[in-house]
Amino acid sequence: MKILLFAFDGNTAHEYLPHNYKDSRMVVYGGTHDNETLAGYFGDKKEEELKFLYEYLGIRTKAEIPNAIIRLGYASIADVVIFQMQDILGLGNETRMNFPATIGKNWKWRYHPAMLSKDQKRRLKKWAVLYRRRKTKKEKKA
Repeated sequence: MKILLFAFDGNTAHEYLPHNYKDSRMVVYGGTHDNETLAGYFGDKKEEELKFLYEYLGIRTKAEIPNAIIRLGYASIADVVIFQMQDILGLGNETRMNFPATIGKNWKWRYHPAMLSKDQKRRLKKWAVLYRRRKTKKEKKA
C-alpha cells in the first residue's frame, strides 16, 4: 500500500513516489478515509513547501495538484489505484470523510452523480485507457 499524499517531502528516494515502486502487487491511494483531501492538505502548504511537488508533477499551481496526483497514480505500476471521489472532484476538507478521534461529523459527505462533470469523466476515461487501466475497444474485441 502506497499513499501519494505523503510522498512529497522532498526526498526523491521516498518509497511512496512512483519511480521508486519495485513491485506492481500493491494498491496506490491518493489518501485514505482518515486523511485530508488532496486539495485540503496541499492547499494549506506554503509555496516554498510545494516546490518539490510542483517539479515532480510538472505543474505550477495548487489548483492543478489533485488532477496531477490522480494522473500520477494512474501512470504508476501499481495493480490497483484508488482515489476518493472528493479528490477526483478537487474538493477541500469541508468534504473530508473522517476526522479521527471525533464523533458526530464523520461519514456525512455524499456523492451525487451530477457532481462529476463531463470533462472530469472524459479525463478519467482518457487516463484509464492511456495507462491501460481500461481496455480499449480493440482490446475488448480481440
